[in-house]
Amino acid sequence: MTYAEMLPSLLFSNLIGTLSIFAEAFVTLSTILIPLCFFGREGKLKKATFIIIGILPVYAVISNALASINAIVYCRQHATEVVETVEALDSVYMTLIQTACVFLAATTVYSRHKLLHGIENVIYFIVVELYQQFLITCSMSFLADDILEFYNSTGNLMAVLPKAFNIYILSYFLVSLFLFLGLYLGLYRRKSFFYVSYKYRILFVIWEFFLLYSVVKPLNHAGDNAGLFVPMKNMIGFMLPVLGIAFPFLIMIMVSRRNALEKTVIQEGYISAELEYIDQYKRSQEETRAFRHDIANNMSLLSAMMGEGKYEEAEQYLNDLLGSVRGMSPKYVTGDEMLDCLVGMKAGRMEEAGIAFTIDGVADGGLSMKPTDICSIFANALDNAIEACENMPDGKERTIRLEIKKAGQFFAIKLVNTYEESREGFALGKLFDGKERHTSKKDKSFHGYGTQNIKATVEKNNGILKSEAGEGLFTLSVMIPRG
Repeated sequence: MTYAEMLPSLLFSNLIGTLSIFAEAFVTLSTILIPLCFFGREGKLKKATFIIIGILPVYAVISNALASINAIVYCRQHATEVVETVEALDSVYMTLIQTACVFLAATTVYSRHKLLHGIENVIYFIVVELYQQFLITCSMSFLADDILEFYNSTGNLMAVLPKAFNIYILSYFLVSLFLFLGLYLGLYRRKSFFYVSYKYRILFVIWEFFLLYSVVKPLNHAGDNAGLFVPMKNMIGFMLPVLGIAFPFLIMIMVSRRNALEKTVIQEGYISAELEYIDQYKRSQEETRAFRHDIANNMSLLSAMMGEGKYEEAEQYLNDLLGSVRGMSPKYVTGDEMLDCLVGMKAGRMEEAGIAFTIDGVADGGLSMKPTDICSIFANALDNAIEACENMPDGKERTIRLEIKKAGQFFAIKLVNTYEESREGFALGKLFDGKERHTSKKDKSFHGYGTQNIKATVEKNNGILKSEAGEGLFTLSVMIPRG
């Protein structure tokens, strides 16, 4: 082959090499988005993230463009000369540089534990990259005449199937691009996150090893039996890629159904609270109308008793009347009718658990939030406080205190409860730390949504949330703008 004949393949090879580096960049971005969208990590893509990841694609474009220009000039000067050898590009240094870019890019996303998250994202990168490459390589087996030779040389696909290698790189680029766009536009930009628990992550790794084993095992036992080659090509080239694509979607469906079930339970709690609030409001209105209807008769009867000198009977009747009036008033007054209803609903559970509950202060004019938002914050917060008190050993003081104060243009609301430090203190310090769910329950994949809902609802209403734990007291502070 002369240099003139080799020039088109050189130029095309440079283009393929550039696409390969762009594919690696998209995989890097995807592996950074995966912890944010699925593992509950708190972070944000920044300009520095894209700059670091963009170093390799920019370098690839510039270097391959210069290489192409140099190839054109050189091949024209030596057009009729025969090409003796072609030096292969050593990819070891490129792999090391790529790993460093993954690590550095990940450190720009997170504000804490940067080193740990950087190492974590390198592992994710390796897993995702191998998974994609494995499935695409399997699909390329359709183009191989000898499946055993293809299997034994998968590390050097270009030598076995030169034309298929170009298809492989193009497929790898497109898959990486679509994966990134799906994560970025479909989940990250919309803030539509799913929490995938550790058991599903481990299940995915096991599945990846199973796919590899399903290729290695039959091929190792195939020997020279050519009759097995066609069935194996069908299995490796079609079934494995289909199963490999379907399995992550199956995990997502399972997680989505589980999250939907949890959200349904929470929404049922909100609806129950609202129905109780409506029912309580109707009862209070009926009692008020009845009292107004009878007030004239009661006052007339009381006046007649006083006129007849029946002072003791009048005093007793007046006390009974005052008792009826007190019974019409709510036992706990917060200044907000919905919050009154929530406290009233939880009061029975507190009494059964031997919890002393007190309220200090009122929210004059009520809280300027929707009833569902009030439920989301305080129903969850009260449930958590009650549960913490219930978990305390017998004989320990169990108290819950609700404090409401004005602080400028905000209502400063504090919910303080006692807790057993040896049991829950380890988690309370990070209860509202980031997007990651925290819970003391054993089934961590099904709990911890309440704290997330509290934080999300407070932020939605332009509020401020803070939690503190120490010396047996947990304090949840919520700042809500006044209407």
